[in-house]
Amino acid sequence: MLKIIIITLSLLFSVFVAANSSDFHCNRGKITTVLSKNSSKVNFCHGVNFKVKRSNQDEWFNCDSVLIYIEDKKKGNNVVAECSESYSEKYRIKKEELQIRYFQEDYVNHLIYPLVSQRIQKNNFSSSYNLLANFPKYSREKVEKSISKITNFETRNKNLKEVFTGLNIILAYTPVDPDFSIKALTSFKELQWFDGETVEILFEFINSARLIKLSINSDESS
Repeated sequence: MLKIIIITLSLLFSVFVAANSSDFHCNRGKITTVLSKNSSKVNFCHGVNFKVKRSNQDEWFNCDSVLIYIEDKKKGNNVVAECSESYSEKYRIKKEELQIRYFQEDYVNHLIYPLVSQRIQKNNFSSSYNLLANFPKYSREKVEKSISKITNFETRNKNLKEVFTGLNIILAYTPVDPDFSIKALTSFKELQWFDGETVEILFEFINSARLIKLSINSDESS
């Protein structure tokens, strides 16, 4: 999977942090409305060269460098998702909803798999999330050993396979205890050897764990 280096790490968290940004204004060049009802709209904020696609064949399209936000005259503008340059998000526009599919890379085997889907429905413009990944089952003891191995990882060891294996295990445990996994992953930010591309990969796992938590909360509230 080709990665484009992210200019600022804050972009990685915008899908969560910017969700409350009611003062959001699109500054990427173009706005395309994909769903609308009464005084509310779901808009794509994107560059001038990005073409929003629709299909009657249920096709999924690549979604790069797009901020998706709800425009409401009473409540203001709220960002509900971001398709960044470094991940493989896809979208499709249906008559009554917008669907976004998020992916995760297994950095040990270099496989990319569907992680979570997000649906923004036209009837109330609310988001729901569904877990797509079928993770292997790991014991709490196995996860804690993986956390310990990453925490005590020797930087002189240039083989990061052990670290990526541990990150995969911790992420796989997220459906069991999302807060535990998120806390473990975010704690690694304090490790000084996480820098450059490795810290971008770490933030990818943190975002993925948060998406999994959203899917669990959606299941519990449905």
